[in-house]
Amino acid sequence: MTCQISDLQGRSKEFEARLQGRKRIERPLSQLLSDLSISPDLVTTILDTPVSESWIPVIEEFQQKLQSIKVRSRVKAARDLTELVEGLRIAAATKIRAFFQAAMQPIRTSISTNMHVLQSSVFLKYAPLYAFLQRHAKSVAQELQRAYIGCAKLYYETGFRRYTRSLGYIKARTIEKPVLIGNVTNETGIPGPFVDTERLVFAKLEGSGTTLAYMADDKVHKEPMESLFRSMLVVLLDNACAEYLFIVKFFREPADLPVVPPSPMPRSPQPGTPIASTFHLDRAGTEVGSERGGTASKRLSIISVAESNLGLPNVPTKEQEKEQRAALDGIWKQIMEPATQFCKA
Repeated sequence: MTCQISDLQGRSKEFEARLQGRKRIERPLSQLLSDLSISPDLVTTILDTPVSESWIPVIEEFQQKLQSIKVRSRVKAARDLTELVEGLRIAAATKIRAFFQAAMQPIRTSISTNMHVLQSSVFLKYAPLYAFLQRHAKSVAQELQRAYIGCAKLYYETGFRRYTRSLGYIKARTIEKPVLIGNVTNETGIPGPFVDTERLVFAKLEGSGTTLAYMADDKVHKEPMESLFRSMLVVLLDNACAEYLFIVKFFREPADLPVVPPSPMPRSPQPGTPIASTFHLDRAGTEVGSERGGTASKRLSIISVAESNLGLPNVPTKEQEKEQRAALDGIWKQIMEPATQFCKA
């Protein structure tokens, strides 16, 4: 009887140890499954639906999955998902590319398109999708960037050429004699030609509105040259500033996505505890904790991720910030430089 009681007590302790071991790996194992599992809704959205506003949270979730699979490359389950996520990545990049190409079409076909409304309502709204391309399909992102530069350059060049031409029509209706501003009196002491000092109001940014291009259609509409010059510069300044802000917001390189670290796995199990006697985690089919498979803590470390390998966001250095700023300035210069040529005369 005593032997049976001792045997039962020993088996009870073994069951208790197994239970404690399972509890200790339950949380990190659940975290691993959550990080690696891809929902059917995500797959259906990318493969079977056109790009829309519903894509934004889906793409953000998909990026987290890509990052999780990347930092857990030692896990066999993550390697098994590589082919699937690569196919989804290519499908997403293809559809996003077609979406932005279609969004640029109005700029190519009509100068009457409101560029800034298109930028705010489409490009900036779907900026997370372009950030996905910058992280996971750089060649596609660079192709779209070149396409946008070509469209925007043509848009502003054509627009300013037509605008300055309209201002020239208005200017030609007023013929003024040259007047020396400093010649307030002549040799006889009689006051010289009258100088209209009210035109100095056009030397300020604040003031009346700008001259619009359609005003040139009115054959009797006239304005002083200073007003036309101010209108030209104000329009150039307004468009150049708006375009630069858009470029900085949209084409700036996104930061790396952070990966939330999983719950830490137990480093050293209690002696005699068959933690994973029912969890065959070794890719060779060896039970964790067996002599062939090595110690439990060594094999279970496959699930956990070292802090040094986590995809924490990288803070750009001053040199990287400088290079990125120079690249953005280059994009702006390529777009706006042809338009400035019409404002130099």
